[in-house]
Amino acid sequence: MMERYSEIPKKESGKSFSCAAADVSIKNALSSSFIVYAASQIFDVWLYHKWWAFTEKKFGDKRRFLWLRNNGSTLISQILNTFLFTLFAFYGAYDTKTLLSIFASSYVIYIFTSLLDTPVLYLARKIHPRGE
Repeated sequence: MMERYSEIPKKESGKSFSCAAADVSIKNALSSSFIVYAASQIFDVWLYHKWWAFTEKKFGDKRRFLWLRNNGSTLISQILNTFLFTLFAFYGAYDTKTLLSIFASSYVIYIFTSLLDTPVLYLARKIHPRGE
């Protein structure tokens, strides 16, 4: 059977806080995650379609620059996502240096995963062309 500890240490200061504070932090992280994800996805879709309209108007082709629309909109929206989530979920629990570290390391992971999905996107387009 698991024991519930009365105190959880904070790494940066050596101080501790109660389980109630930890529960609040978890609730903040969960609610922040849902709200920030929804906002950043709305922004991502909006930006993708703005770039799609721009590239179609500028170059006269809907299919060109898929990589730019896909990666550009995702990477920019992930900056927003990562910044807001880190701020809302962890502000007050960690110092600024730690918050910046969380932000940077999280964003690097998003960069790699976003770039890795581009070949999959082109393969999907090749297998099932849209509107053709």
